[in-house]
Amino acid sequence: MKILFYGGIGWGFSQDMYDYVFRPMGAKQHKIKTGIDLGYLVDVMTGNYDLIWCEGDASHLACFIRSIFKVRSARSLHRFYRSNKAKIVSRFHYHDVKPYLQIFKWKAIMALTTSDKTLCVSEYWRNEIIKLLPFLKEVTEMKIVHNGVDTSKYVPNPNLKDNNTIFYLAVTNTRKRLHLLIQALKYLKNWKLIIGGKYSKFEVTTEEWEDPTIPPEYRRNNEIYWSWCHKLSETYKDQVYWTGFL
Repeated sequence: MKILFYGGIGWGFSQDMYDYVFRPMGAKQHKIKTGIDLGYLVDVMTGNYDLIWCEGDASHLACFIRSIFKVRSARSLHRFYRSNKAKIVSRFHYHDVKPYLQIFKWKAIMALTTSDKTLCVSEYWRNEIIKLLPFLKEVTEMKIVHNGVDTSKYVPNPNLKDNNTIFYLAVTNTRKRLHLLIQALKYLKNWKLIIGGKYSKFEVTTEEWEDPTIPPEYRRNNEIYWSWCHKLSETYKDQVYWTGFL
């Protein structure tokens, strides 16, 4: 199977999807860029792919090109477009659905209505999309495929005993409320907390996600929030261990 993967910017969940799933399958990657990616467009039109996998609304370009050539009248143009057989799959992975649609609305609608298959990582995402764009319920089918863990590689160690240790590993933003976990150590005197990862550089917290348990000056910037969590942990310095980015 010949696969074209459009997504990822060198890091993040989309890049992981390519590195761990699609790269071993021999897929070609086009990283997401600002503006129109001419190399990607030429590949879509001439690459003769079986599958075009796109992260989020990135599929709107492939869908748009296919729509044009499906209603064409010039046979010569149709011959140029050799990826007619390619199935286009769009995978959506966002947390702030409403502001996302405000920014990328026409792209999202194009991707959602003309992709061969639309995947959502949660029931929440699908329900929010249908709530904001109710007509989609009639024109497209959105499948739920949750983020998962390869249980053939990652399994609980049967030799480990209960040692009152909490492991936290994430690309942190304010929505994940790491500060509450740190503050809970006040009531968990004999517990330890090991924190791995770093703050998210990509996501910006919107007003809808502002948490009243976070002081206003730490709410809208993940780097500042991360620093605040470090400061909170000083109270529990014998219980909290920061590993850094793994």
